[in-house]
Amino acid sequence: MKALITRGVRRLPIILVVEDDADINVAIQEVLRDEGYKCTAALNGDEGFRLLVEEEPDLVLLDLALPYMTGIEFLAHKRAVSAVAEIPVIVMTGLAFVPKLDKIVAVLRKPFDLEAMVELVRQFAPASRWETA
Repeated sequence: MKALITRGVRRLPIILVVEDDADINVAIQEVLRDEGYKCTAALNGDEGFRLLVEEEPDLVLLDLALPYMTGIEFLAHKRAVSAVAEIPVIVMTGLAFVPKLDKIVAVLRKPFDLEAMVELVRQFAPASRWETA
């Protein structure tokens, strides 16, 4: 019997950026791509939730003050879908109060330093992963 040989395949972690300020959204994506991440992005909560379910990213960067579906509503819907419920979330907000909800692993207060954001992303989604093919 021949031994089964599997090869490691490098996969870039996917980061979902849900931020309604287009300039901030693009800046975050550019920085993360430079750091070796694949990004997908949304400018509102509805679009962000759709991408969350479709892409099943490794990490979500989520603004709380979003049009169409707030960040809090996004988190409630996320919790109800078992396929994505365990995905960690870093909240980005200028709001004074952030509720303690499941899977919020960190809070970045706006305005935030992009290097601080990168350090948090590295902590919760290492820049490359190996999967068997």
